[in-house]
Amino acid sequence: MRDEKGEELGWKLLEEACELFEAGERSRSIELFHQAADLGSLEAQVNLGNIYDDGDGVTADFEKARKLYLRAIGRGSPEGAYNLGISYRNRGNWRWARYWLGVAKSRGDECADEELHALNESPGAGVPSIKRK
Repeated sequence: MRDEKGEELGWKLLEEACELFEAGERSRSIELFHQAADLGSLEAQVNLGNIYDDGDGVTADFEKARKLYLRAIGRGSPEGAYNLGISYRNRGNWRWARYWLGVAKSRGDECADEELHALNESPGAGVPSIKRK
């Protein structure tokens, strides 16, 4: 059963967190992203994953990022799979990059197909760091 009030609050928190983040108010925005993520917002989970992966306003923590991406992936997020694949790619882990980009592709992410093609063309040599979504 869906919790419509929780979903509505999650969207409001997500929207406010995004606005604060864009305004440079990292600390408060991260608190709100956490609240929205706890209410089930896939977007908040992926955004937090990106924040922890990049260390943007927090200490970089790949394990926290990975757990947040996996939480979103577990609920069907192609963006979470794409971003986890890119994170592994940026770390030089081609096996897991291919795996998660394949998951993203299977869930309809068109960019994942391009990244998989690039990995297959150049499996490690000179692959540039890629931005996440």
